[in-house]
Amino acid sequence: MAYSLDLRDRVINSVESGMKKKNASIIFNVSLKTIQNWLQLKKETGSICPRPYTGGAKPKISQEVFESYINDNPSQTLKEIGKHFNLTYGWAAYNLHKYGYVNKKKA
Repeated sequence: MAYSLDLRDRVINSVESGMKKKNASIIFNVSLKTIQNWLQLKKETGSICPRPYTGGAKPKISQEVFESYINDNPSQTLKEIGKHFNLTYGWAAYNLHKYGYVNKKKA
């Protein structure tokens, strides 16, 4: 969760008016790295507003490719699925569950 603009503004104004970053981090209860990031953000964009959320990391395997493989090879074990996609057993199970497939517990 992003810090409020009010807090960001108070911290940046304090630092820009001469307070040491370390003291500001203690007084406002934010990390020194956070203050450095805010100062860098203001330098780059001219604003202290948080950057927009971009959705995180992109998946390594597209849903279409994964589903196509599962539909073409329905008898594959989790170990074989993982080996094909260079995933661990756990990630193969996670992807099956994520895309709505059920794996048998016993052969």
